[in-house]
Amino acid sequence: MKGNMGKIKTLLRVLAISAAALSAAAKAPNRVLDGFSETGKFAKIDLAAASISEDMKSAQISAPENRGKKIILSTKPGLLKAGGKYVAKLKYALSSPDPSALAHIRLFAPGAQRHLGASAGESFAKMPFEVGAKDANAAVSIEISGPLEASISGFSIEEGDGETFISARGNGPKFEGDLGGLPTGAPEFSIDLPAPKNGATVNAADYGMAEGNEDCASALNRAIAACKEKNASKLVIPKGTYKFFSNSTVNIDGFTDFTVDGQGSLFVYRRDRGGANISVTNCLRTKICNFSMDWDWDTEPLAAIVKAVEVKRDGKESYADFEIVDYEKYPLYGKNVRVANLQPWDAAAGEIGVEGMNGIGFGFSPVDKGPRIEWLAPNKIRIFSGHCAYIAKDNIGKFYRMQHYYYGMGGMALVNNRHFTMENVNIHSCKGHGLLCSGGQQYWQLINVNIVPRAGFPKNVITTTADHLHFARSKGYFKMLGCEFSLGSDDCINIHDITSFGVKIGRKSLLIKTRSAALEPGNVVELRHGDYSPSGFKSEIERVERKDGKTIAHFKKAIPEQKFDGFVLFNRVYDSQNTLISGCKFHGNRARGLLILSSNVTIENTRFSHIEMGGIKLETGYTFNVWSEGYGVNNVVVRNCEFDSVNVCDRKYQGKARDIFIGAYLRRDPSFEQTRYPIISNVLFENNTFKNSFGLIALISSSGNVTFKDNTFENTVKRMSPNAYRAAFYVNNSQNARIINNTWIDSPLVPNPGVYYDADTVEGLVVKGNRVAEKP
Repeated sequence: MKGNMGKIKTLLRVLAISAAALSAAAKAPNRVLDGFSETGKFAKIDLAAASISEDMKSAQISAPENRGKKIILSTKPGLLKAGGKYVAKLKYALSSPDPSALAHIRLFAPGAQRHLGASAGESFAKMPFEVGAKDANAAVSIEISGPLEASISGFSIEEGDGETFISARGNGPKFEGDLGGLPTGAPEFSIDLPAPKNGATVNAADYGMAEGNEDCASALNRAIAACKEKNASKLVIPKGTYKFFSNSTVNIDGFTDFTVDGQGSLFVYRRDRGGANISVTNCLRTKICNFSMDWDWDTEPLAAIVKAVEVKRDGKESYADFEIVDYEKYPLYGKNVRVANLQPWDAAAGEIGVEGMNGIGFGFSPVDKGPRIEWLAPNKIRIFSGHCAYIAKDNIGKFYRMQHYYYGMGGMALVNNRHFTMENVNIHSCKGHGLLCSGGQQYWQLINVNIVPRAGFPKNVITTTADHLHFARSKGYFKMLGCEFSLGSDDCINIHDITSFGVKIGRKSLLIKTRSAALEPGNVVELRHGDYSPSGFKSEIERVERKDGKTIAHFKKAIPEQKFDGFVLFNRVYDSQNTLISGCKFHGNRARGLLILSSNVTIENTRFSHIEMGGIKLETGYTFNVWSEGYGVNNVVVRNCEFDSVNVCDRKYQGKARDIFIGAYLRRDPSFEQTRYPIISNVLFENNTFKNSFGLIALISSSGNVTFKDNTFENTVKRMSPNAYRAAFYVNNSQNARIINNTWIDSPLVPNPGVYYDADTVEGLVVKGNRVAEKP
């Protein structure tokens, strides 16, 4: 009875002060809702879970036994105008009696949502959203998930987009102020070349390496074994075209002061399982040079260009038909081929990415078999998929690249090598990653290493079926000089280290929630809070318990209390820092140009063009159940580079298309949620040229001390869907960002040159000395 009386009093209090609240709301002309007093604006307030304060401005939520999802609050249909722009703001704190349940609040509205997890102190969430032009019933709702106790100290909805704008027009004279110590990028370092002492030279031809041999992998492995036996310093391969049609990997392991010279040879592969084509492991001062790698396209194409010709949408029997345009009879005709994905193909450019078209994916893993297919003709294939039919229906007559593989195998795996050089090597095509770096790989370089199609073979329309160069982990010190990467099915370069996310379940124990946990006894691990702020904790792992699909790390020291959902584990046994990329070209690929989750990086004199999802992405993040990557990004310099049409598919993050992304992902990837802690810090973009941006020049968030200075922005190509923020900047959740002395070439295609920012989450922003000028 006592509990019911409390709820009755709450309800009476709501009714009593509603009228007063209406007059108060009139004082804020763009404020649609402020607090909980205006009961007529709510369709639902669950008084069984939420207790409203005396002043009707805050609420307590108590649901310690909740195990599902429950909407506790919704605004009334009609409160929000069709076609209107709004911002919902929420101040909250949240805890859970069961941290491993990862309880959270979900704030959501049309086309927008925020997942808000545990927070020991008051946290702030801001969610802009836009109501559809015909949506008369739009609402903002708060949903709880899992057992929790929460307090809401502020809840409001305002008209507008919540952004402030500073124009580059009339932005004052050149900024000459003190910028402090700007980032310096990668330190000076060198890679030692082989220094042999009168070692023998072995000729691979003496061990069966011959153009007529279809198993040259075994022959090459015999020659490598002979090098070990003879303590040779060099292995030479007579120039020729060699077949690698077995499933064997060529293994170069444990050499010191050793060189493999292909002397201009071409290695042609056809394999259906196993590891990388070539594996180089545990070597010191080793060089691999002067050869090319390709695939047997005549027998087993990795991909083909197709044209969408017909669609039928009929439930489970939905399909899309595609004509394979470069073949009268496709080499895989009649076989039950896997279709891994279909990517928009720009036939004029001969590269991936078409504005207004989306890709169609069917899985990444080698165990993903793809949709059911049917051959209609030697060069016509039917793909049974409702999703495929839905996407293709608006693109009849347009082209895609049909890809048969994604992850698995790979071109070359480089693991635990120190002072390693690869020079004058071409990877024309392969299954999986072109180059995979892992383990203790340290002090290594690529010089004139190119991942590009072989000239004169127009049907060879893909290079790597995954990333061109992928770092799983390393110990850093990497140089890339004069290289070109293109036409792969994922990032040109993805540099990161694997981290983990865990929740405290005992005084010294963490339950690891992420899928991959690179943790071993003896590792010294630093714990970061869920917002990446330092916890002050660093300890050696005493033991790792893996049982029933769970991983529990037991530490020698007592773990502090969680401030958020849990901890991010930084295990710095590996650290892929110190990178120099100079004089390179990246173009025509799916996904991003460079994905950088590391520190001390210089990117200079490099060209990015016709990239699907953005030129450079500087980020760090974690999820609860899949991956957790990077120790943050610090000290990055990008200078004297050109970015031309580097987001051709208009891909958005935080709702905005961008050439450059700087930020984090928290709890899920991608996420609108960012951190106020500057986990991305000390970044300089200087003297670069950006041409034909589809959206923002850069989206800057979760950052500190990011500077864009002396860059030039030029836009001459019209877009199908113009963005009002084209060639501008957007800053949120950041400290001390500086956009200074940049030049926009005046263009009617760029209506708002300048900087948008979120005044609620940005501090110390400097926007000065920028100008809009006529084209020289």
